Order: sequence, then C-alpha cells, then structure tokens
Amino acid sequence: MLIIHAGGVAQLAILTGDPVTAFQLGSLPFLPMGLLKVALAAALVTRISPKLANLL
Repeated sequence: MLIIHAGGVAQLAILTGDPVTAFQLGSLPFLPMGLLKVALAAALVTRISPKLANLL
C-alpha cells in the first residue's frame, strides 16, 4: 500500500509542482480506507493462519 501511494504522490508532485498538494490530493482521501483494509486483512490472517497450519 505504501509503495502504491508513494508512486502516485510522486507523480502528482511532478505534475503539480507541489509535493504538499500532491499528498493532500493523491493520498489523504484514500488513506483511511486503505488502513482499514490493512487492519481487516491482518485480523483475517491471524484468525485463518492457525487453521491453515493444521491442514498442512
């Protein structure tokens, strides 16, 4: 997630000429949902991984 956001913000910074504006427009609107997805994925992995280990 971090790499995708960094690449997008870098491209916007080049296009707009202002890194702060690029961060505000290119990353901040998407950050809350991205962090929520990461948290949900982490919760799923911690619940599923012991069950998968038992199958192997």
